[in-house]
Amino acid sequence: MLPKNIAIVGAGETGVALAALVSLAGISVTLIDVREDLLQEAMKRVNATLENLYTLEGIPIEKRVGALDHITTAIHYNAAARADLVLEVLPENLQKKANAFLELDSVCSPSTIFCTNSAIFSLGSVSGSISNPSRFAGAHFPKPVNASRLVELSRGSRTSDKTLESLREFFCFLGKSPIVVNNVPGLVSERLFLVTLCEACHLVEEGIVSPTDLDLVIRFRQGGRQGVFELADAIGLDHCLESIQQLGCQPGQGALQPPKILVEKVRQGKLGLKTHAGFFEYR
Repeated sequence: MLPKNIAIVGAGETGVALAALVSLAGISVTLIDVREDLLQEAMKRVNATLENLYTLEGIPIEKRVGALDHITTAIHYNAAARADLVLEVLPENLQKKANAFLELDSVCSPSTIFCTNSAIFSLGSVSGSISNPSRFAGAHFPKPVNASRLVELSRGSRTSDKTLESLREFFCFLGKSPIVVNNVPGLVSERLFLVTLCEACHLVEEGIVSPTDLDLVIRFRQGGRQGVFELADAIGLDHCLESIQQLGCQPGQGALQPPKILVEKVRQGKLGLKTHAGFFEYR
């Protein structure tokens, strides 16, 4: 059975994209973050996301307006008390994620399904000592969320088959393509992308190829719409660097080191699309 009420914890880029997607499906959403000003800004971005979908995909304007009516905001976790499903999409900070689930577990129903978006930390370290670990799973949304149909569902040591099947049904309903992977640092998509990005940076640093030509190789070789540098710019080079640093700190991942060219661009404030400059210039 599909959830009727969903709480999204974290009003950043991923939280905004998910709030727009879920509300368009006619499901009630509570968007939770720690400050009212963050939530006000998030709702502006939700509205902008819905407007873009109206422009690009022809979603009727009445459906866009109706979607906003399905979203409420809150600064306290007790607003998630009625949620059938909680999607945590906070930044990759283990303590903040674990503290959030500790509080959520105290107010939500024992039947509520909890999901973390983390691609770096183990499910056990994020969930801590929640009362019903069989209903805890990973649901990672590769960025940019609106452009990617992929959702990586990851199973913890005590995640039930019923929980994964419920999540699979829900994300299929939203038009996503869920896959199930074992819970390892980086999961699958993040590890493949970051390893490819690091090697691509090394090829550019060594003067072997330009970013433009390397992206052409990626597009022609893999048949994708974006090259690795285009995708990194869309995601945000600061986010890419942070993910490489986080993954490199995990056991068995020490070989993944931040490329110099990426570190330098972040230091210069060239973060990709959001700053109009990254590996490429955007006007």
